[in-house]
Amino acid sequence: MVYISYNVSPGFITFEPVRQLMAEFNECLVAPKMDPDSKVKAIREYLERLIQVNPAVLQNNPTLAARIRDTLTKDSHYLFAEYFNQSWDIIHFSDMVAALDHAKLNYACSATGTEHLDNINLTPQQQQLLASLRGTPLFESTRDFIVNQQFRRDFFVRGPMQLTPAQKDAELRATHFILAVPSEDFSYQVNTRLGKASLKQEVYEPIVKFFSDYQPHSLGEALDSLTSGDNKLNAPQVAEAICTLALLGTLSPAKPLADIKDEVKERCQKLNADLISGLELAQINCLASPVTQGAIYVNDVNRKLISKYQQEPSISEEALLDYICAELQRTGANLNQKGRAVTDANEQREILKGFVHTFYQHCVPLYRGLQLI
Repeated sequence: MVYISYNVSPGFITFEPVRQLMAEFNECLVAPKMDPDSKVKAIREYLERLIQVNPAVLQNNPTLAARIRDTLTKDSHYLFAEYFNQSWDIIHFSDMVAALDHAKLNYACSATGTEHLDNINLTPQQQQLLASLRGTPLFESTRDFIVNQQFRRDFFVRGPMQLTPAQKDAELRATHFILAVPSEDFSYQVNTRLGKASLKQEVYEPIVKFFSDYQPHSLGEALDSLTSGDNKLNAPQVAEAICTLALLGTLSPAKPLADIKDEVKERCQKLNADLISGLELAQINCLASPVTQGAIYVNDVNRKLISKYQQEPSISEEALLDYICAELQRTGANLNQKGRAVTDANEQREILKGFVHTFYQHCVPLYRGLQLI
């Protein structure tokens, strides 16, 4: 299996001339010895001057100016890796398929979970059009055009083997899942390409509750538990909802606890301890989970709280609150609420009080279940 991520033409074609201008400006007019932040500042000033003269390209593409400004708010290291590398290119999906066919690799599916949820991301008319193209080379290209796709993450495989329906059912029932976010953070409102979509509470609430022990459970266990007794759910409902939650990132595929080797758990937790201790030196926002076999996002505040909590497991909420408030002052870090900078010390403490309480009540059980700590 091969994973590949790449820029695609439909959503990137209008921005490509901007990327070229950025690259040329960096090559010709920026001093090589400047640090990345200073280089981005110079490029931003140049493009802002360009926007101000109202070029025809922007007149014909009214949303492009906002996209330019938004792009240049990104981290400078990301911008240089993404936009200024010498191998930068955009490509059509069909051209990527043709290129990988030489290596006898066949397209399997998108690696982006939400790309599989067309029922909430596309209009009925769009779904109907795509349904008529399913199984043809035009399906993915047409979908890219419909959604204005800018970036694809895909899996390609060599020599795929088709499972029988019975084999597929057995594999799915044996697949384990674990809650990857605090159960209290689960929302029945989902952001989609069409706006907000609502998940049926009567279906999703018992499923989230079932997984709220933060332990891995197989799909088979969930089906047996949630479709028996007083539960009014049927197997297709449960299976579809669990797959949807996994695609949304609320649930994550997981290894059964019995299959996780102690040495793997120890290596992950040592890596996490090193990442947390180097928090101020490295911009890494994830920790390693031996349960999901992957990375779990943990924000800066929670990583600082983990650090103190592991040093003093019996520390009180009040003492932990004092610590995080002092850390905020020491580092001069910004605290934002709903896009507004919070500078008043009392207001900061009140906000952080909620963070600390949530950390104790909901995040610690989650992190222990994922074996991050």
